[in-house]
Amino acid sequence: MLQRPTGGSEGGVPGMRIREAGPDDASAYERDIGTDLAATVKSRLASPTSSCWLAEKDGRIVHSSWMETETAWMGEADRFFLVPSGDAYIYESFTRPEMRGQGVYPAVLRTISARSASRGLRRLWIAAERTNLASLRAIEKAGFVRSFEIGVRRRWGRAVVAMPPGAEPQLREGPKGTPLAK
Repeated sequence: MLQRPTGGSEGGVPGMRIREAGPDDASAYERDIGTDLAATVKSRLASPTSSCWLAEKDGRIVHSSWMETETAWMGEADRFFLVPSGDAYIYESFTRPEMRGQGVYPAVLRTISARSASRGLRRLWIAAERTNLASLRAIEKAGFVRSFEIGVRRRWGRAVVAMPPGAEPQLREGPKGTPLAK
């Protein structure tokens, strides 16, 4: 798990526009990113605690990163990530293969950080598998530092999760789609 305080300068890549997505972006998201149908993107964006950040080049979305300020499903751990109050969690980041290695991901993360500070958020969290060295390098280029490691292994088809004692934020068990009690 990596984290950084919000703030700093926005990122940029020549010829690229970085911005927050709106409902009108749903069809382009489905076409260019392809991880969700347009209707699902609209539904996710309707949540007041969820947002999606896009990088566009030549009229196409080349990167997306989702951000949540309350709870987000971590599929690798079969757990909900419980976002601490005043913080945000960035997840489901995707850069089109032809754009990888060009500084897109760190630029988006820097922009999210700068704009999140102006919205009153204090800290950002992000996770990456320790074997995903390219993602870890990009995340660290954007000013994130390693905070702690979440250990996940499978036993009898279930995720067994190990976290350091007292680690913040917390994870909570429950099947994906299960509403969390407030």
